[in-house]
Formats: sequence, structure tokens, C-alpha cells
Amino acid sequence: MPRPPARFFLVDYGLLPFVFNVLLNAGIAWLFFMSLSSVPLWGPQSIAGDTIITCFLLPCIACLICTPLIRGETRRGRIPRNDVPAGPGHWIARFTASAKKRSVLFGLIGLALAAPLSIAALTLSGVDAMSLTTFVWFKGLFAGTLAAVFVPWIAAAALHDAPR
Repeated sequence: MPRPPARFFLVDYGLLPFVFNVLLNAGIAWLFFMSLSSVPLWGPQSIAGDTIITCFLLPCIACLICTPLIRGETRRGRIPRNDVPAGPGHWIARFTASAKKRSVLFGLIGLALAAPLSIAALTLSGVDAMSLTTFVWFKGLFAGTLAAVFVPWIAAAALHDAPR
């Protein structure tokens, strides 16, 4: 039985990626930075470096995971293809149907848009370092928010080229 589009985009490909990425990325932050008591904004092991890498990798990996899932759900009739909204997802799907190429495109969009805005916000707010605990929370919530913004667009793009 098909799921309503609102549930599909808001819960399955919005809220769930948010929660999953908060938990996963908070754990990653703790593992990679646990030797530091304070994480600097700039440097080899830093907030800015981690944020820039996350802005590329998260959309890229999310696209590689979501595209085959969505294609499978469409094939099984769980989400009808005709419920695809118009917008950037449509343009991106037209640009490339290859999940690998599309994942790089989404990664580059994250790198070009989210990374500079995030670094600028941190800099303008006067952040020069964060305690490890604060950084773990920041990383988790930042990644969750990034996923909640990108994954619905990734889902829309994948639905545009899903099998009928």
C-alpha cells in the first residue's frame, strides 16, 4: 500500500535521517576528537575542517544510500512515482540519472552552499573553539539538520528517475 507523500518526505526522508545523523555524527565526533579537551575552529583537527568534510560527505553518502532505497520502494509500489514534486530535485534528476554522479553533485552543492554559510556563522558568532562536549552536540545537530535539508531533495531527485 502506498504511503502518503507527506509522510514519505517529512518522516521517512526528513525526520528519520535527522535523528539517525544526529546520533551517528555525534558518535563520529566523539571518536575522532575524544583526545582533545577543546576543539579549535581552525587547524588540522578542527571544527571548520570537520564541518567542510561533513558538508560534502553527508549529502554524497546520503544520495548513494537513498537512491537505491527509493527506487526499490517505487518498484514495490510503496510510493507512487506520480507524487514527485517539481523543483530542484527534478532538475538534478534530469542532469544525471547515475546515483554516483548525482551523489557527487549533491556533495558539491553541500560544499558550495552549506560549508561557507556554516563557517561564516561560526566565525561571525565569535566561536574560536568548543569544548569536546559542545562540539559533539554541535556536530550531531549540524549533521542532522544538513540531512533533514538535503535528503528530501535527494529523494525527490531519485523519484524522478525511479522505474515506473
